[in-house]
Amino acid sequence: IKGQIKGWDMTGKALRSNHYKGMIDGLLLGRGGTIQGNTYKSKVGECAVSAPLEWEIKEPDQGPLCLLQLKEFSVQLSYLKTKEPLTTENFAKAIEEQNSQLKKTEEGEIKAANISGRIATYLSQEENKGYRIGYFVKDDLAYLLVGLAPLDKIGAAQSDIDRIIKSFAVLSREELALLPSNRLKVYTVQEGDDFKKIAREFSLEPLEIARFNGLAEDAQLKAGDKLKILP
Repeated sequence: IKGQIKGWDMTGKALRSNHYKGMIDGLLLGRGGTIQGNTYKSKVGECAVSAPLEWEIKEPDQGPLCLLQLKEFSVQLSYLKTKEPLTTENFAKAIEEQNSQLKKTEEGEIKAANISGRIATYLSQEENKGYRIGYFVKDDLAYLLVGLAPLDKIGAAQSDIDRIIKSFAVLSREELALLPSNRLKVYTVQEGDDFKKIAREFSLEPLEIARFNGLAEDAQLKAGDKLKILP
């Protein structure tokens, strides 16, 4: 999949851009995937990862994760190998399967950039957030558009989110080619590490890193384990 992600936050409070981008990466890349060499494998497919040489990612990198600031929105690109034919239905199904913490409450059709797609509302009790997600596929490109709101505000925010999704404009291939590289990080656990210590190093919250790796915050880490770190 060459996937374009566009997102915004409607929680009514300041949200660090890296935290938001990480949440969107989590939707696309999924929880519970495994790192093999320089490749992160999830239920959706495979994604190249990179890390400093001292973190022992020795094989050469392939397809990048890319980032572009476009007006007030972030646009995220991921290059993945898919396991199933690329259709709107398969794209949505894969995202839902790897994000089982999201409970779908509503689903329908939507159109943006002259592309017919699917749109659905999801609730996450553990995050106290609601997601309004639009899925679009055109040729070999998949587009994931995400709006966030507090759990009790997602219903009221839905019309605003849909309006913004409908205003979505596809980047040209020339614009895509100009995007700079921004890759998923990988950390090798050292003796004595815990999530609090690792989180301080990357200026993240311990729970963010734990959840992104499908683990509890108090999980015992073993030296040599590989952890995915939000970009």
